[in-house]
Amino acid sequence: MEILWVVIQKSKDLFIDYNMIITTTVLFVFQVIIVTWIVVTNPEPCPKEYIKSGGDVTKYCEMTSAGLGYTWSLKE
Repeated sequence: MEILWVVIQKSKDLFIDYNMIITTTVLFVFQVIIVTWIVVTNPEPCPKEYIKSGGDVTKYCEMTSAGLGYTWSLKE
């Protein structure tokens, strides 16, 4: 009887928790969506030629928020 109890306990350890697999998959898909959104919406930086030229940088570039600060990016 004791052997049967050990076999039952070991078989419970082998079962896969499918709720955990679904949760991990949903989390992975959510992370992919967020990273894709960040990459797609990231503005193209202003070329250094425009910044270093000493001319009117605002003709070609504009200030945009980037993280905790601001950076120059090309106008659309």
